[in-house]
Amino acid sequence: MTELCLRGNRDYLQGTTIFDYIVDLLAKENPQPVKIDYRMNRMTNKKLLLRKKDANDSTEERIVGAFRCEAGEFDIVETDEEVRERCAYDEDTLMNICVFDKAEIFIPKEKSLNYTPIEKIISGNKFLLKREFSERKITYIFARLILDCIPFGDISISFSRIISGRYFESKIFDEGRAVGDIYFGFRE
Repeated sequence: MTELCLRGNRDYLQGTTIFDYIVDLLAKENPQPVKIDYRMNRMTNKKLLLRKKDANDSTEERIVGAFRCEAGEFDIVETDEEVRERCAYDEDTLMNICVFDKAEIFIPKEKSLNYTPIEKIISGNKFLLKREFSERKITYIFARLILDCIPFGDISISFSRIISGRYFESKIFDEGRAVGDIYFGFRE
C-alpha cells in the first residue's frame, strides 16, 4: 500500500503519490484501472479520502481533485489531518536515465524499475517541458492525466502544444502505442 508522505523537500503531496495511493485503494475491486481521468485542482499537505462523487455534497471546498475510471467517479477529499511523514525521492536519478530527442523523452523500463509508471510519466513530462522551455523561468504544476491504461513498458512522452496560453499538453506512449495525455499548468 502506498503511504502518503511528503517527498524530498516538498511541503505538499506530489500528484504521483496521490495517484498511486488511489490505485492502491481501488485495487481490491479494480486491480488494473483503465479509462483513467485524474486531475488535481490544487495542492495539499493533508491526508486524503477517496469518495464516490455525489452531486449533493456540501464539502466542495475540501475537494482537491478527481479520479475517474471504469470503477466509478471519485472526489479526492482532504481531511483536517496533515501528512507529517517524509520520504526520500531521487528525481535526479530518474532524469539521468531518460533519453531526450527533440520534443520527446524516452524512459526505458529496464533502467527505471525503482519508479512507478506514474512517477515516470509526471516527472518525465516535467523534465521534457523544462528542456523544451529552458529559456523561460517557469514553475510547472501537474493538472491532469488521461490514460487508456497504466503503461508498464518503455514509456515515451511527446510535447504536443500549449492550450490557451495556460496549459502544456503532451502525448504518452507505452511501447510506441499511444495510451494517453498529460497536462501541466504553469507560472512564470
